[in-house]
Amino acid sequence: MNVRILTLIVFGLILTFPNSSFSLPIKPLLNLFQKNEIAFERCYRQRDRNYNDFVKGSIFKKWDWEINLKEKKAVRIIITNYDNKVQTDTYPIKTITKNYIETFSVRGTSYMFMRKSGKIQISTPRNYGKKPSFMTCENF
Repeated sequence: MNVRILTLIVFGLILTFPNSSFSLPIKPLLNLFQKNEIAFERCYRQRDRNYNDFVKGSIFKKWDWEINLKEKKAVRIIITNYDNKVQTDTYPIKTITKNYIETFSVRGTSYMFMRKSGKIQISTPRNYGKKPSFMTCENF
């Protein structure tokens, strides 16, 4: 019984005085539960049924994204079918919410990632003021 009370007192002091020398490193422990990197993988166009159909009918062998929330950047990774060349483009992140991640426009194109559904809204000069195009990612 006395051990339980002592444990509660010590734990209470640790939480009350988090900057003191006897406290636990709470902030690094909390960072373990925050997801700073997100991947949107196996992405395909609206007109395709799935990723495999997209790869069969397009020039792309791969069209994925790696998003680093801490560094506020989204990297698009594509591999083309005709030369197997890996290409990357980096987009700075403009907005991060619980449901959405939006990039700044680079060369007229910006992306809105829907974190819950795995969809990506693509805004380009060609679809400005019109219905935007979307891609769906199987893994997100």
